[in-house]
Amino acid sequence: MEGFLLVGVIIFVVVVFLILSKFGKDPSRKTNAMLERELDLHDRVIANSDVGSSSYFRQLEARKRVSDELERRSAAERKSGVSENSELTDGEIRKLVTAGYEEGWRRSKLKQKDDEDAHETALLSGLLGRISGPNEWSSIPHEIAQAIMMETLPFKFSGTHAEGRLALIEYAVWREVPSEADAALVQRSVTAMVEHMKNSGDTDFLLSVKKMPLPWIKLLPEG
Repeated sequence: MEGFLLVGVIIFVVVVFLILSKFGKDPSRKTNAMLERELDLHDRVIANSDVGSSSYFRQLEARKRVSDELERRSAAERKSGVSENSELTDGEIRKLVTAGYEEGWRRSKLKQKDDEDAHETALLSGLLGRISGPNEWSSIPHEIAQAIMMETLPFKFSGTHAEGRLALIEYAVWREVPSEADAALVQRSVTAMVEHMKNSGDTDFLLSVKKMPLPWIKLLPEG
């Protein structure tokens, strides 16, 4: 499992350097759905950071920028009666995640990565694309990207890479529009991950995963 984690860290570093900046971290250029998703991720990172650490204060500052922008929009909406940004449909979410996955795969192949590395990078790119939009992943802080990488874990055990890609897409929809998602497909990936860890003797890591504030935790099989 140590080797697995090391590979994950290496992949994360590679993705960070692959990502090209489009417009920085300006929250005013994101939709409400993107901001709310990022706010949730900031809260998760803050909850798991050491109080008083540089990472802790950096996340507090980033969270305040996002929170202030949401409050500004809310005040504007109350004044005008018109919403600045609507929530995305399940179809729009699928398009964003698909585009992110495909771009991550393409960039990995340009770096001559094998299919397994390309798949892991593409999974991360898919969820990053959902938050900030295609080709704008550099607006996501490193700590947030690391948190997102843990969210992609079940989809490395979905079977084929194509199945993992589809499961990731449905997971993104399940998070925001549960009634429109193929929850059974997502749950199969979560169950496959658990079985793999049990069969590999990674029970300690599995126990630590179960304590993490990850959305798919509620889909874990009992026992």
